[in-house]
Amino acid sequence: MSANFILCVRDVRKGSFILEPGPARYLQVPKGEIPLPKHTVPRGRWIGELSEAATWGTDDRRGGGARGDLLVFVHGYNNTACRKSSSATNGWNKTCGTWATRVPL
Repeated sequence: MSANFILCVRDVRKGSFILEPGPARYLQVPKGEIPLPKHTVPRGRWIGELSEAATWGTDDRRGGGARGDLLVFVHGYNNTACRKSSSATNGWNKTCGTWATRVPL
């Protein structure tokens, strides 16, 4: 399954996310769908499937362990400005207060 992996800290009310903070939820959202509370999966499963999805080979320098990449996007309150400023590059984006980077496994 192709999915987006999201760590969400928005609270839920009446089955929908609200703007208030809440407990951490690990979401596995199918491509083309918007994140919903029903996409919550257990933390261990989320980490395992995220690692599997990000792995593209082996690292002979580390005894043949998994090798892959993750793109981490952290956003706060102004996601619209982030899209306009093309923040999905390595480094801090001052326009919207986000950090995007590739994280090796």
